Amino acid sequence: MEKEISRDVLFFDMEMIPAPETQRAMLEKIFRDQGKTESEVNDAFEFTCLDGAWGRIFCIAYAFGDEPEQVLYREDGDERQLILDFWDLVLQSRIISGHKIMDSDFPFLYQRCVVHNVKPSRIFNLEEDERIFDTAQKWGWGKQYASLEKLSLALGIQNPKASMHGSQVPKFHRQGRTQEILDYCKGDVRAVREIYKKMRVLFEQ
Repeated sequence: MEKEISRDVLFFDMEMIPAPETQRAMLEKIFRDQGKTESEVNDAFEFTCLDGAWGRIFCIAYAFGDEPEQVLYREDGDERQLILDFWDLVLQSRIISGHKIMDSDFPFLYQRCVVHNVKPSRIFNLEEDERIFDTAQKWGWGKQYASLEKLSLALGIQNPKASMHGSQVPKFHRQGRTQEILDYCKGDVRAVREIYKKMRVLFEQ
């Protein structure tokens, strides 16, 4: 029988969207002043979803231990409250696990905390912190990167990218396909948890 995961292990994943339309004119001017062509300007605005200065957190999916996946999402678009709700969850955890969260999710999250004047409930060392189990970092031993899709397929886990990829989130958001984004985000959490279970043979928490 498979060993249960302690409830104080928090798995999470988040999806980001570009800057709001109210900032488009300002940002497009900045991009044009940088010498970008019109097509490059459009792409640059889309890629603000990867920049914590302008992009926004759309949702955060999570699960404690073996409990069902849930998602933090606000129809009113109140990103600040969403961030506060996430830090409340962090206080209930001993270990936090996700894929590439030390290089991507946490830096973006901390940047958005500065934008919204939110004090995080915990500050992690994003070089190495025993409270973080980053499946990408653990798999590559800090020397190489493997995508969540690659690891899932290699380890016989259901591919969370079968129906969509993270790069499609901005487009789906514009199209109002919110539920698909939320389900996708929860699917990533589900995959991370299964990878975590596999990797416990090396890194028991």
